[in-house]
Amino acid sequence: MREKKPYIQRPAAKKNTGKKTLIFAALLIFLMIIYSVLSFYDGGKDDSTSLKTEPAFKKQGELVFKKADGSEIRKIDIEVANDDIKRAQGMMYRTTMTESQGMLFTFDEEAEQGFWMSNTRLSLDIMYANSAGQIVKIYRNAVPYSEETLPSEAPAIYVVETLAGFCQKYGISEGDFIEFTID
Repeated sequence: MREKKPYIQRPAAKKNTGKKTLIFAALLIFLMIIYSVLSFYDGGKDDSTSLKTEPAFKKQGELVFKKADGSEIRKIDIEVANDDIKRAQGMMYRTTMTESQGMLFTFDEEAEQGFWMSNTRLSLDIMYANSAGQIVKIYRNAVPYSEETLPSEAPAIYVVETLAGFCQKYGISEGDFIEFTID
């Protein structure tokens, strides 16, 4: 009778560890990218995608509010949003603005416009103006973060945003005018 030999475990053939290393490295890089993106946000109380650093105000011109008789009401510094990207960003994520600052949105064609306050932390006064510079519609104290559309209700080519209460404080009303210069 034959004697049984003890079972000897042979080492397994070496598997391709290069593929595992590559997958691990790719996963690590992916996690680092996700961490970098998430660390850029502060997870704000009201807006989970709020930026840690708000866009800084960039003075690009001046705007004057005037009565119909041409008398000056108030002059402010303006930042200009004159393309789709700047118009889409608007005043989003900003937490500070002075009453001597505002944003002027310019459009290529006069048409009915509509704005909303999505991701906008500050309450604003929103003024729509036609190609003659006449203010055709004002929304006072627009509610932060609201996704309700605020329509111009008339053709407009310019929109001015200022801090809430600006129009009341300086007596600006529909029918007044804007004039501006861009640097």
